[in-house]
Amino acid sequence: MLLLPLLAWFWGAADALLFVACSAAAASPYLSMEFRLIDGVPFTQPPDPAQGARQMIVTLVGIFVVLAALAVQYFVIFRSRMLAAAAALAIGIGAWMATRIALRSVERQMRYRLGLLRDEAGRIYKEVA
Repeated sequence: MLLLPLLAWFWGAADALLFVACSAAAASPYLSMEFRLIDGVPFTQPPDPAQGARQMIVTLVGIFVVLAALAVQYFVIFRSRMLAAAAALAIGIGAWMATRIALRSVERQMRYRLGLLRDEAGRIYKEVA
């Protein structure tokens, strides 16, 4: 959005708006992927060493997915304004649905972890009346 005036100066308003819309739509799926990496409530448990290996694999696969997406954008989508607008809309709707599903998953994980913590606290501490 910050580059919109500069892009509009060089490309024209329609192309600049389309580019910003496509960029926002293409960046949105990354949000849902990152939500999938959240495992419970942050800072409530020590780091899991296996989690680092999982994140490394996700990062490496993500790099190849991004490169493939860039190739598709350059060679297919950005050849037509209508195709770019349709792709931005489709990717945006897909990212919205994926983010909602990922947020529900994060919520379930957090509720589960908080339930475990609540049960642990009851076993460790005794309430004095």
